[in-house]
Amino acid sequence: MAIARAELLYPFAKEQLTQLIASYPKLKEIVWVQEEPRNMGAWSVMQRRMPELLPKGVELGYIGRPPRASTGEGYAVAHTKEQERIVLTTLMGRADPA
Repeated sequence: MAIARAELLYPFAKEQLTQLIASYPKLKEIVWVQEEPRNMGAWSVMQRRMPELLPKGVELGYIGRPPRASTGEGYAVAHTKEQERIVLTTLMGRADPA
């Protein structure tokens, strides 16, 4: 498992991401992980931009909060549990399909 961080959405770092992806010749999956709900945050941009960079056979997945009308959980305990789920799901490698 390798972790990379996208610093900017614009301008899109196509060359840097392409080089990073190419540095993992046995790559099978790239997973976008974020704290925000699926319908918010950077995922809405990256799910459209990343597929063009993926080599044949490499899948794109998502780990984060499900789509919501609100950015927050509403309760600190619920937020902590959801945050824990996101981290553990990421470390165990169980992404949702994009």
